[in-house]
Order: sequence, then structure tokens, then C-alpha cells
Amino acid sequence: MPMKLSRRGFLSTASATLAAPAVVRAATGDVDVVVVGARSAGLAAAHTLINAGYSVMILEAAARIGGRAHTDSTTFGMPFDRGCSWIHSSDVNPYTPYAREYGFTLESHDGAKEAMFVGHREPTSSEWSAYDRGWRRTREGLSDAGEEGLDVPASEVVPNGIPWSGVSQTWTGPMSMGMDFADLSPVDWWSLSTTKPNLEVKEGFGTVVARFGADLPVTLNAPVTEIDDTGPSVRVESAAGTVSTKAVIVTVSTGVLAAESIRFTPGLPDTTLGAIENMPMGLLAKVPLLFDGYHFGLKPNEWLA
Repeated sequence: MPMKLSRRGFLSTASATLAAPAVVRAATGDVDVVVVGARSAGLAAAHTLINAGYSVMILEAAARIGGRAHTDSTTFGMPFDRGCSWIHSSDVNPYTPYAREYGFTLESHDGAKEAMFVGHREPTSSEWSAYDRGWRRTREGLSDAGEEGLDVPASEVVPNGIPWSGVSQTWTGPMSMGMDFADLSPVDWWSLSTTKPNLEVKEGFGTVVARFGADLPVTLNAPVTEIDDTGPSVRVESAAGTVSTKAVIVTVSTGVLAAESIRFTPGLPDTTLGAIENMPMGLLAKVPLLFDGYHFGLKPNEWLA
């Protein structure tokens, strides 16, 4: 199983510069750099380049910026992040000081408690203990295998038949990492930095990202179809027209690249194509439920297991 790069680490690095003057340009004409994609990585790249004095154009296929960072503030009468919602590793995450600078409300999520039900009742003390053991054995198996460099399916390094281990494996694989436990590499899991301290944004994490890119030269509804590097300058074709540029930074998802939605001329090297194929997109579907008042005895900011 090939080791996969952590997107969290990639985006954290790509977002290293969060404050820079913005220069707005038209969607046609020559610029120094074209950035493809107005998500966190693309926005951070544009800020860095503009701050260094380069002219920049960002081409975004969607009708909004932010990608997975998308706050819906209307459907439920309160901000709801349809995609990513936590500021992980907030002590070093560059979005933390930016969110504070612009007055967003940050709340710690590390102290969130768990509520659990067994059928229609609360668990007994022995069931809670078994649940804790399941978590511990799962993490011990992953940690030991990852530290030893065993790049095998995570399901092979966790003992079978442990009560409640299915819950911990579901949380660790599909819920946390966006992939089935059998497709998770212990090496990849071990290589991740800790997510704590974790912060949530009361106004929605998507609103922070939207504010980050609000003053940047973004052209929306402009999917890029071709990048041609065979001439004296790089030619970028999109729904907004043709742009000539000195350089292109592509920040679209590996799913878009694997689908070959963008034609590269000359084509990408086989090694690059292989890397794209071996870094598939994770899948995490959120299903929000809106209740009238409090139910099940749940407290605010509490997990339900």
C-alpha cells in the first residue's frame, strides 16, 4: 500500500502566509502567475505572490471560493460548515491568528465530552470500560505498526474480536481520515501531527476562508481546460478565455487531476500521474439534523457515540 501525503500537512504548509495586499486584475490579459483553484492552497499562494510584487490571476471553476471550506448560514438559521469545520493544531495553524485578527469567535473543542447509548439506554460502567479498551487497543495497534514502518492495511494490525473496536475503527478510518479502515496505512496515520489544540469557529470555518480570499483577484465560474507550456509563455485556457503567463500554480484536487479534466501540454510525467493515482480523495459525507430544542440529554458541544 503506497504511503499517502497528509492533506492536513499540505494545506497547513501552503497557507503559511495569511495577510498581504491584494491587487485586482481583469480576467483577460497577461499576468506573472496564474493560480488554478481558489481553495486554501491557491489563496495562500496568491497572497504570497502578490506580497512579493507579482501580478496574479486566480481561476476558480466553482461559483465561490473556499472549496471544502463552505459555511451555510441560511438553511438551519445558524452557521453550518458543510465541509471542514475545525482549525486543527491551532497553536501553529496560520488561520488562528488571522481569525482572531478579523474578530471571529473561536471556541475550544478539545474538552467535548461523549454521550453514548446502548440501544435505548445509557451504557453501564463495564460497557464504558470496554469502550475505552477498544479505543486503546485500536490506537496501540496503529501506533506500534506505524512506528515500525509497517505500510499495511490498518485492519491487519488491530486485534479482531475486541468489543467496541468497530466503533473506534469507524471513527479513526471513515470519520477522521475519510477512508475505510482497511485502506488506511498505519505509517500514514503515525506520520500525522497531533490535531490538538482544536478550535471551532462560531461563525463557521468557511467564513474565515472566504474572508481570507475576499480581496484577491479571483475569476469564478472559470474551469481551466488546458495548460500549454510549449511556447514562449504558458497559455492557460478556461471558460473565462485565454491567458498568457510566466508560470502556473495548480492547486486543484487530486480527483480533478486524476479525471484529467485539465489537459497538460506536454503531458505530465508518468511518475507524477502515478503519484496522483496513489493519493485518492477521501470521502466524508455530513448529514445534518435539526432538532427543536434539546433531545437525548445531549449537552452543547457533545459527541454522540
